Amino acid sequence: MGPLFRSPVSPQRRLKSAYESVPIVLMTAANSVTIVIVDDHPVVRDGLNAMLSAEPDLQVVGEAANGNDAVALVKTLRPSVVLMDLLLPDIGGAEVIKIVCGSFSDINFIVLTTLAGDEEIYRALEAGARGYLFKDMARKELIQAIRVVHRGQRYIPASVGSAIAENLPRMDLSSREIEVLQLVAAGLRNKEIAYRINVSEATVNAHVKHVLQKLNASDRTHAVTIALKRGIIRL
Repeated sequence: MGPLFRSPVSPQRRLKSAYESVPIVLMTAANSVTIVIVDDHPVVRDGLNAMLSAEPDLQVVGEAANGNDAVALVKTLRPSVVLMDLLLPDIGGAEVIKIVCGSFSDINFIVLTTLAGDEEIYRALEAGARGYLFKDMARKELIQAIRVVHRGQRYIPASVGSAIAENLPRMDLSSREIEVLQLVAAGLRNKEIAYRINVSEATVNAHVKHVLQKLNASDRTHAVTIALKRGIIRL
């Protein structure tokens, strides 16, 4: 994360919240972009807070260290933008986005992650995230992304877009194909899978064939390896 997180946290009036003792910052500036930071690492939250405090039009109004607290905090504060980590101790960032966007479509999420091509990223974008950046992005780009997303536009830089595009074939997997792939990973043969999901063995054979094609896998084992790596299935 480099120089983004070297600056000390600027002194501001704070109120200890019920959310894991993470501070809620009281801000009263008018016409500013209000921001909530969600990350389970205090050093990341503090670094982002310090960095954003240098921008007069950006105001951090709260922080959360896990998904459940993030949902409650964001619904209470109704910020303009949420900087959202994906890997949280309880519910994932994608689920937080889905829950919040289901009630408040005007809250804009930017995913901050160290991951590339992980299933959670796709879930976050499908759930309503409007921006996606790697945590080692330059400070200038993060500031720009916040302002762009605040205007209601999407912000996905070319480098990230390429990383997404490389793995988009997995987005074509149907729920049934994912179910079959999960059972393949569990060690079941096609005949056993057919019995388990109450379809013909020929149908299962077709599903497996489609999965191999969509994941560009050479065989069943290769398909399972790819799916586990991308987070499509879990053991």
